[in-house]
Amino acid sequence: MGLKIAWERKPKTHKRVIKDAKKLKKNVASTLSWMHIEEIQEHQIVLKSGNKKRYVRGIKIHPINIFIEDPYEQMMRVARLRNVYNRIKFKLYHSFVFNPINMDKELAYLSQRLDTETNPSIRELIQDDIEKSIMFIRDFNELEFFITIQSTTEKEAQIMMDDLVYEFERAGFQIDTLNIIDYENYSAYIFENQMINDYLFGHGAFQILAEMNVEDEESNINNTISEEVSDGEHISEK
Repeated sequence: MGLKIAWERKPKTHKRVIKDAKKLKKNVASTLSWMHIEEIQEHQIVLKSGNKKRYVRGIKIHPINIFIEDPYEQMMRVARLRNVYNRIKFKLYHSFVFNPINMDKELAYLSQRLDTETNPSIRELIQDDIEKSIMFIRDFNELEFFITIQSTTEKEAQIMMDDLVYEFERAGFQIDTLNIIDYENYSAYIFENQMINDYLFGHGAFQILAEMNVEDEESNINNTISEEVSDGEHISEK
């Protein structure tokens, strides 16, 4: 039996990690250049083509099983939805997105129960439920329904969003405004490429570059504060 010898690579230095991340970012950026995504913010996606920008915002609608409702309620719900689309005068974009299942409320409740429970047998059952919930979140996704709008200005996008939210809530639908986590899931579903998602949100290999940007911003803020304090001292001396 021969001796297997494996070449052990030296761990990457901090400088090397940054260099590799920048190189990878350049390659991914060239792929994304034709997709027009400039930035994904907390409340919107910013698209850019040439000198023109478009702002994408949206909502997600909580699912309703109309088949367990009586025929009259089914008819009224469809009629209310039809009225929503008749009243909205701008274009809507519809997407079905598979997202990780959100069980934050359930897990928070189980964690609270675990903290207060003293019976060992019951604690074991609660812990088992927590582990099963985590496995369920890991192994399954849920289908969510997104409705988005696009506008050339942020002001108009906000007006359209206000109308969109008002009309659907008025029609009796439970909705949530899309946030950066929803946009992250949305882009992951659209591109089906984790590398692109890491690039857009500063995850994975790109995390070190995102941390550098934060450090640069903090440094600029501190420098600005120092300059203002210094200017104030000069004024006081005068």
